[in-house]
Amino acid sequence: MTEWFEQWFGEEYLQLYPHRDDEDAARVVDRRISDDGRFVIKQIQPIGEERRFLERVRLYGPGELQDMLGRAGLTSRQVFGDYAGGALAESSPRAIFVAERG
Repeated sequence: MTEWFEQWFGEEYLQLYPHRDDEDAARVVDRRISDDGRFVIKQIQPIGEERRFLERVRLYGPGELQDMLGRAGLTSRQVFGDYAGGALAESSPRAIFVAERG
């Protein structure tokens, strides 16, 4: 796992639900973090079907996001660490940026 991931997301983030098999659920989801710590990988199988789908979502650290915003010509106006508007900290589960052009 990469150092930035451990610094910003820590062990709590890794408490993913590795397998979900609810009778009422529309699908079964297996989730894990890739060995390099850069992706969340989900395997989804609709209940009652044999086919499976793979979803891979890239994880970015706050510094990487800030750099991408700058390269896109955006200026960060606010940064939050969760959906409730909490401050960004090492223990934050998210890095949410509000940005504008210019």
